[in-house]
Amino acid sequence: MSYQVGPAEVPGGDRTFKVKTDVDILQYAAVIQSSGVDGEVDVPGAAGAASWGFAQEAVDYSEGQHYVLVRTMGFSKAIAFDGDIAAGDFLQVGDTDGRVDTAAGGDYVIARSTQASAAKGDLIVVQVLQGGYLIPGG
Repeated sequence: MSYQVGPAEVPGGDRTFKVKTDVDILQYAAVIQSSGVDGEVDVPGAAGAASWGFAQEAVDYSEGQHYVLVRTMGFSKAIAFDGDIAAGDFLQVGDTDGRVDTAAGGDYVIARSTQASAAKGDLIVVQVLQGGYLIPGG
C-alpha cells in the first residue's frame, strides 16, 4: 500500500456550497456560512470567525462561478496570515480574506497546522477541526 504526502481526498469531507452574491474567494481561504442563508458561504467578516472549512478553488463571482467546493473535514491547504505559524499550532481565522493565524487562549479554533509558515501568503497544510475548538483561557 502506498501513501500520498499532503492533503488527501476524504470521502464526505468536501461539499459544494453556493457563494454569496458578488463575493470573490481566494483558493484555500477559510469560508463562513453566509448570514441567515442556509447552504451559502461568504468570506469572514472579521478575524476569529467560525468557519465551515477551506475553499478548494478560487471564486470569481463576476465570471459566473457561483458555487465552490469546500473541504469541511480532513486535511487541506490554507493561506497563512503571517510567517509566525509553527507546525502543531492551533489556528483561527486571521482576517477577512480567510487567511489563518495562530490562535491564543480564548480564540475560536478552526484548524491545526501540520507545517510552519515563513511569510504572509504561504500555503500550509492544516487539519480541519469540525465545529471549532475553544482553547481554555483568555
